[in-house]
Amino acid sequence: KECAIFTSWAAVLVLHEESAGAYVDFVKCLEIDLQAMWMYLYCLVADMKDGSHGENRSLKDLRQMSFKVRRSYSDFLGLNDSSAAVYFKEIRSELLETSGVEEQYKRCQEYIDHLIAETESRYLEGQKKFATMSEALLFIITFAQIAPLCYDFLNGGIREVAWRPLLIMACGTCLDI
Repeated sequence: KECAIFTSWAAVLVLHEESAGAYVDFVKCLEIDLQAMWMYLYCLVADMKDGSHGENRSLKDLRQMSFKVRRSYSDFLGLNDSSAAVYFKEIRSELLETSGVEEQYKRCQEYIDHLIAETESRYLEGQKKFATMSEALLFIITFAQIAPLCYDFLNGGIREVAWRPLLIMACGTCLDI
């Protein structure tokens, strides 16, 4: 009997003459699927590392990308046909293990998570600056409203001060309403 050795980037198979036909075709189909997923993940990371695309994406886009990658990889792993023979499932499992696609998926997901964290920190930094500017603007507006009343009162220009509006503005400033 003849024996054939089938090698690829993900596996080495030893085949006997009677099992070589459909068996090799099945393994080739599995490898095509595997290589497509590996290449998809590789190209996605390479595209994100390109400064014009990866760093400038919005938080929403990055989260959608993370979800899409998780869903695609989950769909890829979930390709189990109940009518397939057990040894085909074992072959697929071994191909997945030896191909490095799991490491490529983890690398891709970690990079997306890193970009999400970096984008969130930029947003938080911007929010801190905005909060400081809005507090300063609120102080200036409040001061502009109270200053004329205080000036007139201290110069004796107002004999009967409307205490209620002055009190409401002062309390609103103190309580930061």
